[in-house]
Amino acid sequence: MSAKAALLLLSFLPTLFAAAPVRAEDCAALWVPDGPVRAADVQAYLADPASRLSAALSPEQVDRSTGLVELASQGRLEFALRIPGDPLLPFISRGRPQDALARVALARARHRDAFGALPAGIVPGAGALTAELAGPLAAQGLRWAAVGDYLAAPADAWSRAAGLALVPVAQGTAAVRVSSELSALPSCGRTVAELAASASALAPAVPPTWLGPLAEIERSSATRAALELYAAAAAALGEYQNSGGASLNTLEKATGELYAAQEGRFFLPASAGASGPAFRGRVEKVFRTLGRSAPESLPAAELERSTVPVPSTRVRALREGNALVFENAPAPSAGLSADGTAREEHGPRAAPSTSTALWDLSRMRVEWDEGSVVFTVGMRALERSSAAPSGFDRLLLDVYLDINNRPRAGSTDLLPGRPGFLASEDGWEYALVFGGWSAALYRFIPGQGPVLVEKLRPQPDAALPEVRVSVPRARLRGNPAGWGYLPLALEADKAAATRTPPEPRPEGAYGIVAPTRLQERLRAGLSRSRKFPALRFVERAPSQGAGGPP
Repeated sequence: MSAKAALLLLSFLPTLFAAAPVRAEDCAALWVPDGPVRAADVQAYLADPASRLSAALSPEQVDRSTGLVELASQGRLEFALRIPGDPLLPFISRGRPQDALARVALARARHRDAFGALPAGIVPGAGALTAELAGPLAAQGLRWAAVGDYLAAPADAWSRAAGLALVPVAQGTAAVRVSSELSALPSCGRTVAELAASASALAPAVPPTWLGPLAEIERSSATRAALELYAAAAAALGEYQNSGGASLNTLEKATGELYAAQEGRFFLPASAGASGPAFRGRVEKVFRTLGRSAPESLPAAELERSTVPVPSTRVRALREGNALVFENAPAPSAGLSADGTAREEHGPRAAPSTSTALWDLSRMRVEWDEGSVVFTVGMRALERSSAAPSGFDRLLLDVYLDINNRPRAGSTDLLPGRPGFLASEDGWEYALVFGGWSAALYRFIPGQGPVLVEKLRPQPDAALPEVRVSVPRARLRGNPAGWGYLPLALEADKAAATRTPPEPRPEGAYGIVAPTRLQERLRAGLSRSRKFPALRFVERAPSQGAGGPP
């Protein structure tokens, strides 16, 4: 790791204290190395059997892991997660909300493969976190996070947010000694996790916000310029992903190039920002991979935009406070049959005004607060019927949710009887199913498949027309602004729709919120794989950040 990258991580961490020494059993040593790590040096530091060490390491830094794994198995070495490049998670969350957790998940998987165990804590770039990240980090098994200058409480007061112990290293807590030099650390008898577990001051506190010295980063004109250029690259990648013609290989390559542009050092006030050749070269690779040209510069007004303009043939994504809206392009269309061709209804059941529109989705709205997440699916027509308890009998609606944004996690297969599948990066963890006879939330569990979580009650409104369903917040935690969504409308009949989970009519019609190009290819039978893309909201980075309550 370069000296600049180390400066990013350590410039807000405390220097060693000149105060009176702390007893070994009352302190923890946190090592955040700024270069290659030799296992022999760690073994020498821990020569005293009573010594303990917490180390923030990425596998790329270590010459060999065997000796470190043995020390960890003895409980003398505690691993903390280190994301290569030390990205500033709040910054990259603005351009693509899913990236922060995706980077954490990838680093966590590589850490486990290299060291044979999961990390106990995390040391993010510059100690930067936001409130919506605390819960998901705790859900991934992380017990503590080294945070920056967030807390107005005394320097030695720790706190907890969503189950994650926040270690205020930037304020100089006497209990945790931090250094990039192993030789500069005192001998301590506890790990950070052990101190967190025993600290009586770990009271529920106000979730961390980005305050104090870290706010100075964004005041730099070089940093703002870099953020504008990065946001443009993130938006271009999001538009390509939602275009309906995305190549998986191109998408994976461009995502990797964007990850390389997320290194925290590029956003330091002292750096060259957007004019730096290293940063600009990485951003240009994103655009080249997507077949586009990087902008020379962006007007300052672009930084304040909260939505990305897209051509009318694409899905329109809007953010309205704590709500997301995905809208299909306004073009006439018909429900799709399972073989990908336009379906025409015949016979007495088909009402002329609605027969081709019953499964034609127009929009989906997701809104949330502390109590619930509400999903509203709109279509061109909604046929009311007294044959089913919910008031509509020929329609079955699915909404698949990618909550954790972890590549190759979740299910790419849809629920039974559905046409198509999702790409590996869009695998779903939860699925909403609401129809005339039942509505419920299902969770995908590896080895078990979809498991019923909670029964729900849909609320149809034929006048709008739309169907609305509310899910308790206790069932769906996290920040919906960063989730991936796949809404489907399927043709139903009672025989299949009363199963658990409900199934659509075999070879029946279906509709999707997706780019016009993909819908046309499905109708024409040109897209035989029927790989459906997850919808994601992409926003420009506003000067004060964005995001709703988790």
